[in-house]
Amino acid sequence: VHIYNVHGAMVKTLFLSAGDHVEPLPSGVYLVRIGERVTKILIK
Repeated sequence: VHIYNVHGAMVKTLFLSAGDHVEPLPSGVYLVRIGERVTKILIK
């Protein structure tokens, strides 16, 4: 799992198993990439 900020800078790289949770991130918009799939998330 790769997490990027809206500027395209990588914030975190994680190795997660099914059901694992990511530690809290600061408020903002992030792009989460898992394999070839990318999803935009908003943290309030």
